[in-house]
Amino acid sequence: MKNEKMEIDIKSIEIGWNGKPDYPEFANAYIESACWSDGTDMTEDEIENWEEENPDTLYELSYESLI
Repeated sequence: MKNEKMEIDIKSIEIGWNGKPDYPEFANAYIESACWSDGTDMTEDEIENWEEENPDTLYELSYESLI
């Protein structure tokens, strides 16, 4: 099975934290706000669904937001 990187259809994303960043788990990271690649703001439900469907990508984005 080929390991392919998922294409992210999000134009901008802001990561928030419940407390201090908890490296290396980042369990308290969440998407504070985001917009789709067409510039449309994501709704709270869309953000929640995206987080649930893409936990690995959320982890990567959380890490990147700290470096």
